[in-house]
Amino acid sequence: MGRMLLAAAATWLLLTSALQVPPLASEAFIPRPPPKIGSLFLKPARAQKIGQSIKGFLKKHGEDIFDIIAQSLSPTPGDSTGSGGRSSSTSAGGAPATTAGLYVADLQVGTPPQNISGVLDITSELVWMQCSTCTDYCLPPPASSFNPTHSSTAQPLPCNNSTCQTLLPQTCSTTDNSNQQLLCGYFAEYYGGSNNDTTQGYFVFDTFTFDTTAVDDMLFGCSDSSTGNYSGASGVIGLGRGELSLVSQLGISNFSYFLAPNGSTGSGGESDNQFQLGGVAVPPTGSSTTPLYNSSAYPDLYYVGLTGVYVDGEEVAGIPAGTFDLQSNGSGGVFLSTTMSVTYLLSDAYTLVREAFASKISAQPYSMGSLDPLCYVNSSVSVPKLTLAFDGDVKMELNTDNYFFEYNDGESEIQCLTVLPSVGASVLGSLLQTGTTMIYDLERGQLTFVVSHSLASEAPAASLAMAVAVAVWVVRLLI
Repeated sequence: MGRMLLAAAATWLLLTSALQVPPLASEAFIPRPPPKIGSLFLKPARAQKIGQSIKGFLKKHGEDIFDIIAQSLSPTPGDSTGSGGRSSSTSAGGAPATTAGLYVADLQVGTPPQNISGVLDITSELVWMQCSTCTDYCLPPPASSFNPTHSSTAQPLPCNNSTCQTLLPQTCSTTDNSNQQLLCGYFAEYYGGSNNDTTQGYFVFDTFTFDTTAVDDMLFGCSDSSTGNYSGASGVIGLGRGELSLVSQLGISNFSYFLAPNGSTGSGGESDNQFQLGGVAVPPTGSSTTPLYNSSAYPDLYYVGLTGVYVDGEEVAGIPAGTFDLQSNGSGGVFLSTTMSVTYLLSDAYTLVREAFASKISAQPYSMGSLDPLCYVNSSVSVPKLTLAFDGDVKMELNTDNYFFEYNDGESEIQCLTVLPSVGASVLGSLLQTGTTMIYDLERGQLTFVVSHSLASEAPAASLAMAVAVAVWVVRLLI
């Protein structure tokens, strides 16, 4: 259980004079009846190009890339004994490389509601936000802070509560000061190249409001210390499979998102990024559907079965059988990410895909050093078509913007393939998903992709907001 949740846990002390801790109505947390929620929509608060960020990333990604999943094929749970109210965990390995685009959503938390923003992340389960108790290592403006003392429904989770000990077993230290309350603590770590982004704090129950629908007793991390760049967001909204994710706590069976292509605009000149929970997030008739798979080693992630790669209609030959398979021990496989913009393929497959592209492009190569992504000088390069095949005999036909990026380096127009090599597993990044509505059916265990704007164009007025931001980001998968 512990390895499915967080990297580690910690018990935190807060003066009850500063933060009153109401008695919990019930120690039960999971499972619970799902709230009556139809559809929630996210529209952009602003549109921001990510060109310069991707340019910089491609130039230095060799410094950041590292093993995507565990270096050990037999990961072991971390040590949870702890001391002094703190438990710890060890990792069998790291996570995959870098990205350039983050999608940030606005939430309303507490009573009365406070506006808080968070990075949408389908690869992790923790929902956390910076809190007013942060004094050191706090997120810089424009990140806002949630103030639990200003919410009449905030209920910090005590360390000795059974919910805390079930979700994150930890040692509850004793104290001689009767004015101190021992709270259920957490520590989580994300990878961002050479810099590890972290958050630590304590758990709180409070009300989340979606438009006119209020959902009580949502559990989230109240961070009083964090490091890293979250692009102005106040924290992270985990949408993974784990028990603590927003999707799991709401008890919804499906969700979907549409990530607008870079530079596209919708009504009011804003890009049309959208995120939907329940209701409208239902596949239209005749759409392409492929199974979703689970990893025993990384249960938060959403895996798909990639069966082939096609360049200009020709299948890339020579990729070893089983290259993209999810192994019985949970390693390998192909998972999706909204926090990594670039797509990663295992090195053997990447080399062959790169060669297939290079054989069809007649232009001057452009070297960027390091791992040397496939780049060309000439903005008019005729780029071959890329198609991915998945289990269920379905194909995703991609637009050039999904896998080739163009920018000006100050002297020349450069185009680069935004597919890079990895070790351990493969990742379908957010750039590859742009322009396609991605629908996750958790009850049936399937992913539907619709290469059209139909669902996004039919969405009603926004009740939440999304913004595209820029940062280097990757989650460290700890077990």
